[in-house]
Amino acid sequence: MSEAIFITSIGRPQLYDTLASLDKSLSTRTSVYLSIQDDFYLDASIYKFIDLKIFYHKKRGASLGKNLTLKNSTEKKLLFIDDDIIVDKNWIQEMLSSLDEHDLVFGKTIPYYLKSIVG
Repeated sequence: MSEAIFITSIGRPQLYDTLASLDKSLSTRTSVYLSIQDDFYLDASIYKFIDLKIFYHKKRGASLGKNLTLKNSTEKKLLFIDDDIIVDKNWIQEMLSSLDEHDLVFGKTIPYYLKSIVG
């Protein structure tokens, strides 16, 4: 696989919705690196296209989590999202296509708390 998705989490309940939205937007098995505090359990077997790699840590901090997962990845295209984001069904493909032409891209995501407002 040449691409991976990175999520740093403190174990918010919204993480399940974030992962579900990612799973719905994927059509092939894709690596998802999850950096999370060590007291959180997640059943990765419920996702069809997500190849979940979980890295547990004791300290809070997005930078710590991102560095931990980056150190363990080998993929060339890297996508980062927060654990309270619902991605659009086309988000991953549009981001990866943009990375073919640019070194760095940003895409539209919807924070979890706006899901009911945006639809």
